Amino acid sequence: MSDEESSREKRKKRVRKSDSGSRGGSLYEKREKLLKEMQSNADLRSIDVREQVELLKEASDESSEESWGSKRKRRKGSPWMLWAIVGLVIPIVLVGLMIMTAKQRHQADPNNADLGIDFDVLSGGGQEEPEDWFVENSGPSFTRAVEVLESLSEDSLRLEDIETLVRSRSQAGRLIAWQQAGEWAGFNVSQPTNLTWEYGSVAEVGYMTVHGVRSDFRNFRAYFVKAEDGLVLDADATEGYSEIPIAELPGQDLSEPVLVRAWVAKEPHFDTERAPRLSRYQILAPNQVDFVWATCEKGSDLDEALREELNYGRLIGERKKEFRAAVRLSNGEGLRPDEFVLTELVSPEWVLVESE
Repeated sequence: MSDEESSREKRKKRVRKSDSGSRGGSLYEKREKLLKEMQSNADLRSIDVREQVELLKEASDESSEESWGSKRKRRKGSPWMLWAIVGLVIPIVLVGLMIMTAKQRHQADPNNADLGIDFDVLSGGGQEEPEDWFVENSGPSFTRAVEVLESLSEDSLRLEDIETLVRSRSQAGRLIAWQQAGEWAGFNVSQPTNLTWEYGSVAEVGYMTVHGVRSDFRNFRAYFVKAEDGLVLDADATEGYSEIPIAELPGQDLSEPVLVRAWVAKEPHFDTERAPRLSRYQILAPNQVDFVWATCEKGSDLDEALREELNYGRLIGERKKEFRAAVRLSNGEGLRPDEFVLTELVSPEWVLVESE
């Protein structure tokens, strides 16, 4: 190696050593400066190596903290966002629950009949309801209902014996005709604790339903309303009576609208493209086997009333598959034999305001 190359190599080594020393000196000076600032106060306690490292780390993160905020501040921000979301969701949920509860029927257990307590706290805050009489007289009402069902379970019923037990004389006559035709079965009420009951109302008429099993092992839902003589059975509602049975409706030439007690159902695929202005419903017999189709004008008051009962197309609450109703049907032009026109929602239950 020549003298010139040797001297050049020595200069490079001195330069590298100088750079390394300057960097090391820079870190050393920064550390010394920070420690001097911290220890400038005579009352300050001694700082160990671990704290020194933490302080140096925080000093290196100052630039990022200025842009994004400290971790502590970010942690403080999360709960406020959570509470804001909860504050928006809870009122919506509460409104939905209140609407759903307001539509539910009063329910009770015969075993609690003597307590005289109505647990429906969302029923209206002191507002009088048509079914309040049954709630206030739950024990006597249930006892009387069992007595009526027991009397109507006897063989060879006579009109004069039962007309005070049912809602109207015409209903009593139909009940006897059903028994003579073998269509009326007695009620198994020997063990009242096996029965359940509910309260409800249609317009200004309150009612109570008692549920159990008949002597032919069919389930029953017996409707009772308050009359001048006391509690009476609504036989038409109990049997789901229709002026023309739904099974016999197809092909009928109706001279005027007929009253039918049925289950009313609606699904999105019921509406067809061939009749875009019509809203289509399925009208099922009480046995939920026989059925016909019925239509009304889409968006009409009748259509909206039926949709409201089904909670169809509503944002809050669960949609019902079907509901009990008394409706009137008539013939229409261009309809198939099993299709009819809905002309009236008489009652959103099988109980009518006035007995026919």
